[in-house]
Amino acid sequence: MLLDHERYCDEVVTQAELLGDLLRGADLTTAVPTCPRWTLADLLDHVTGNLREMADAVRRSRRGRAPSTSTAELPTPIPTTADAVEALTLEAATLAAALRIAGRGRCARVWGIDASTGEWARRAANDLLIHRADAALSLGVAVGVSPDHAADALDELLELFAGPPLPAGPARRIVLRATDTDPVWVVTPDGGSFSWRREHAPGELRRRRDAAGLGGKDVGGTHLDGRDVGGTHLYGKDVGGTHLDGKDVSGTHLGETDLAETNVGGTAVSGADVGGADVGGTAVAELRGPLTALLLVTYRRLDVGAEGTEVDGDAGLIEPWLASLNLG
Repeated sequence: MLLDHERYCDEVVTQAELLGDLLRGADLTTAVPTCPRWTLADLLDHVTGNLREMADAVRRSRRGRAPSTSTAELPTPIPTTADAVEALTLEAATLAAALRIAGRGRCARVWGIDASTGEWARRAANDLLIHRADAALSLGVAVGVSPDHAADALDELLELFAGPPLPAGPARRIVLRATDTDPVWVVTPDGGSFSWRREHAPGELRRRRDAAGLGGKDVGGTHLDGRDVGGTHLYGKDVGGTHLDGKDVSGTHLGETDLAETNVGGTAVSGADVGGADVGGTAVAELRGPLTALLLVTYRRLDVGAEGTEVDGDAGLIEPWLASLNLG
C-alpha cells in the first residue's frame, strides 16, 4: 500500500465530499455511460450503500478475542430518509470514524469477504475515487486525482486480479508508463493470469530505444538521456570505443543507428526489433499517458487513445489484458 491508514480514512471523506459536490444540483436521471444501465441516482445509491455496509462490518470487527467496538464510540448512522447527497457524505464520515477506531489490523467481513480493516479502508477510498470519475465523466467534468492516490488505485487493481509470480524467462510484457510522473508498471500476462511489478524508471521501450539511439536523442557524440557519450560514459559505462553495458561496440555506429550487430542492455537489438513489438524475443506493448488517464483506462472508464493515452509496440496484447480487469 502506498498510503497509510489515516490517509485512506481521510480519502474516504474527501472523495465522498468531492462526489457530493459533483452531484449536488445535478440531474440525477443522467445516464452513466461507464456503468451501463445506471443513472447518477443509481450510482449514488450504490456508493452510499457500500459505505453503510462497510461501516456496519467494521463495527462488528474483532482483533483476536477483543470485544467489538461499542456503537456509542461511533457517530450515529444517518436516517434512511436523509437527502441522498448528504447521506453519502455522512455515511463516509461514519465509515472513516469506524476505521480510525478499529485501526488497520482487525478482520472485517464485507459481502462475505474477509479482509483487514486496513484493506477495507483502501478499497473504500479507491472505490469512491473511481465512482467519482464515473460521475465526472457523465457530467463532462475533468477528473483530478493526486498522483500518489492514482498510483495506489492502479496498484490495488493489479493486486486484485494478479496471479502468482510467473517463472523468469522470455514472455509477453505490457508496460504501463505515466508520462507526467514517475511510476512504471511492468505486467507479464500468461493466459488468463498475469504477474506485475512497479518501477520508478523510464518505460521499457523508451529505455531501449534511447539506448539504441532511436529515441530522438543525439547519440552521435553528445548525449543520451542527459549523459555525455562523447567518449566518456553511457549509463555509467565507458564507451570510449570499448564497451556498452559490458558489450563490445567497437565498429558499431551508434550515431548512424547501425545496430545490426549491437547488444543493448544484454538484448540483441535491430531497427525492426526496437521499432516494433519484439525486443530480444519478448513481445512488448507500452500503454502510456497521464497517470489519471492511465488509471481510468485500466479501470475501463476511458478507451485507449483517450486523454492523451497511446500504445506503442504490440497493441494486440493490450485489449485482452484490459478485458480481464473488471471491478464494475
